[in-house]
Amino acid sequence: MRTHPLYADVSYQEGWNGAILGLPLLIGDRTVGVMNIAYNQPREFQASELRVLKLLSDQVAIAVENARLFEQVAVERRRLRLLYDTGQKLVASLNIDSILSKAIELVTLSLGGKVGIATLYNVKTKTLKIRGIYGRDIKSPEVKKVRELNMGEGIIGWVAENREAVYIPDVRHDDRWTYFEGIDHPQGGFVAAPVLSGSSLLGVLSIQSDIEGVISEEHLDLLEAICQQVGLALSNAQRYQDVNRLVDRLAGEQHRKEALIEGLPIGVLLLTEDYRLELINTQGKKYLKQLSSAKVGDVIAHLGPYSLSELIARSEEPLPVDIVLEKPPKKVFELQMRSVQNNRQQWVVTLQDVTVIRTVQDRTQMQTRLATVGQLAAGIGHDFNNIMAAILVYTELLLQEQNLPLRFEKRLHVIKQQIERASELIHQMLDFSRSSVMEETQIDLLPFLKELEKLLERTLPETIKVTLRGELGEYFVNVDPTRMQQVFMNLAVNARDAMPEGGELSFEISSISYRDVGAELYPFLSEEEWAMVTVSDTGTGIPENIIQHIFEPFFTTKEVGKGTGLGLAQVYGIIQQFDGHIEVKSTEGVGTTFTVFLPMVLTVAEDDTEQIEDVLLDGTGRRVLLVEDDPAARQALKSMLEMFDYQVVAAANGLEALEHLQAGEFYFVVSDIVMPEMGGVDLYYHIQAKWPDIKVLFVTGHPLHGKEKKLLEKEGVFWLQKPFTIQKFIQIVEDFFEEEKA
Repeated sequence: MRTHPLYADVSYQEGWNGAILGLPLLIGDRTVGVMNIAYNQPREFQASELRVLKLLSDQVAIAVENARLFEQVAVERRRLRLLYDTGQKLVASLNIDSILSKAIELVTLSLGGKVGIATLYNVKTKTLKIRGIYGRDIKSPEVKKVRELNMGEGIIGWVAENREAVYIPDVRHDDRWTYFEGIDHPQGGFVAAPVLSGSSLLGVLSIQSDIEGVISEEHLDLLEAICQQVGLALSNAQRYQDVNRLVDRLAGEQHRKEALIEGLPIGVLLLTEDYRLELINTQGKKYLKQLSSAKVGDVIAHLGPYSLSELIARSEEPLPVDIVLEKPPKKVFELQMRSVQNNRQQWVVTLQDVTVIRTVQDRTQMQTRLATVGQLAAGIGHDFNNIMAAILVYTELLLQEQNLPLRFEKRLHVIKQQIERASELIHQMLDFSRSSVMEETQIDLLPFLKELEKLLERTLPETIKVTLRGELGEYFVNVDPTRMQQVFMNLAVNARDAMPEGGELSFEISSISYRDVGAELYPFLSEEEWAMVTVSDTGTGIPENIIQHIFEPFFTTKEVGKGTGLGLAQVYGIIQQFDGHIEVKSTEGVGTTFTVFLPMVLTVAEDDTEQIEDVLLDGTGRRVLLVEDDPAARQALKSMLEMFDYQVVAAANGLEALEHLQAGEFYFVVSDIVMPEMGGVDLYYHIQAKWPDIKVLFVTGHPLHGKEKKLLEKEGVFWLQKPFTIQKFIQIVEDFFEEEKA
């Protein structure tokens, strides 16, 4: 060995003095190793020894190659097993986090790594988010701190940006390395590969060991193969999630539509091509029970009185079909039917219960019609009042004449009676038009009705039984008692006429509030307590085609001469004037029920009525200012006042009256209310401002509204409704001056 240049230094240092033979281990032309044979003593090898050793080296080479191949097969088997296990684990999951967590755990364990990180690429933010980690707690503060990586940041970011796998024997010698404390090891091997779907980046898998040499470049191929499987699994999971989101969205849309249909205040029915009921909402089930016996799955042959073929023939009409169920309680439905063309023929049917709506519409139409007729009646009443006032005053003046022939006196009394009858008709017309001035006071309806019950028992035929029912309590309302008695007497008389063979007339009183019934049944109710009085009979009833006209003036079904047609019109007007309402329901052959609603008062006023002694009416030449625009009425009133020894100055309107007032003094003023240029109300306030000691007596034949009506309702304001008798005038003037003395 000392003579060979390769070993000279070695043999000298170690003190060797022998021989050595080196033989290459060859497989063909490929060297798989070297076999050295050493001797302690120097010697030379014979040719035969060399041949033997050559044969031995060939056998050793074959054994080494076999061992290497066996190890390679074992490694490949492990690689294939890893790929198989990874595939089995991943294919069983469609959750992205689960796929990444399982994949990074398997590959890290298989490659002998210490830390494995799986990141998922976010296309919108262009960042990599850690979704799976092995060897560290994903919930730890260190991991949360670097949960997202930017493209190009560290080796993982470089792999993602370049779509290229990388193997690094020791990270300390790579400039791309970024150390994250608490996650990475400061040294060791590193391997990473992108997870792709075609050319699209899905994420990155990376494994790091804590020492050099554990991870080799051969592991790169295995990691790339696993990344392909992960990419396929992620794509499948993404597609699955997309499908699930679509299904959820469609299901949500379907649920929203069903909830929308279910929440509609109308009935919705879906029919198949052969008219079989396929779908129906809750409101539809409620309505269908009243129109058909069909259920889901049944063929619908008819809805109410209409066959389905009739409804289909009208399905293109713009307006809905009215379905009226006459049996009590009466119901009215609006139905619309439309064809739906999808992949199959279907029909949509909508149903709406409009019974209450139609009732309100009918009530509104009736009130509008009555208001129009009322305006006409009020205008006629005004003209008649002026005419009747003049005739009545002149008639009574003639009756005051001395030596009047008896036959003339009788004729004048007939004229006076007819005027009074006409006056009553005019009052009824004004009551209907809500233009009368009522003398309102507070009364308790229960004792009022008890007294009325006694009166009716005495006046109605014995074949009619009168009853009164009601809860004990107080039912105070603001009304004119005389007019209220007139209301119930009119209703009682109508009930009597409807029961010629006898029957029962019943009154019932109760209280009702907006909170009890709401606005659907009685929309006119305000948020206060109401008194409700029902007047029911067991008579012949009112036909449906007539009932909507019964409150109209001059409408009557009685024979000529037996009715004016103003009774119920007057009832309607009086109730309306007390801010009340009246309803009517009737069934032929069963009877009729009128329901009167009046607002109740919460505080009860004390009765402060005082007795007034009579005084004589004597003008004794005092000056009186008469203001009247109608010439005939003005002349009649002037003659009457002069008969009482008053000195009368006449004016045609308020402006003329002011001129007379400025020119001289007057004892009192008699004035009409509605006049041209200046009316009685404005005149009254001028007098109150400049001559407060002068009293004003109003006489009017005009229907009163607004400020005129409010003035007459004030305490201390005196007035007379035309036409009036001389006796009524005397009485009002006596009251007029008695108050002044008081």
